[in-house]
Amino acid sequence: MGKRQWIVALFGCIVASWSAWGSSALVLSAGHGSGSTDVLKLAVQKHFSKSWLRSDVGALYAKQQLWVGYWNSDANNLWSVGYAPVAEYRFFTQGYWHPYVEAGFGPVYLSGDSIGSKNLGSHYQFESRFGIGLRVRHHDISARLTHTSNGGLKDPNDGFDSWELGYSYHF
Repeated sequence: MGKRQWIVALFGCIVASWSAWGSSALVLSAGHGSGSTDVLKLAVQKHFSKSWLRSDVGALYAKQQLWVGYWNSDANNLWSVGYAPVAEYRFFTQGYWHPYVEAGFGPVYLSGDSIGSKNLGSHYQFESRFGIGLRVRHHDISARLTHTSNGGLKDPNDGFDSWELGYSYHF
């Protein structure tokens, strides 16, 4: 079995077990990044119901996201698997819509160590993310900036920046 099949099989097993834990959302995002690279991600996401720093304005919530991605550039393509714990500050509003801001950081495994003209130096990377979104009942729309790099653990470390637009459906 090749690397791609192992990545897909691993992701499938994790998704199956995640749903037993009460998975709360399915996420599809697409974006564009460094060196004319397109990025597509499919994720499962679990929200935790506990909140912190609750005020009249909003509250801080935690969620975790497990995703598989496909990166396509003119020079080559990559598959990726990543995990990110994410902090989400959700603003309270009247009605069914709730804007939020989010930030997260987590590990990423890439099927290659370069994409387009970017030499990432390793298959093992980290992704930091910052985003905004709007939840309306069971639906989320979001915009996110991400930075992927090996954190200086190996040279070269060109890093990869992208923006993504996403849609989530909450079960």
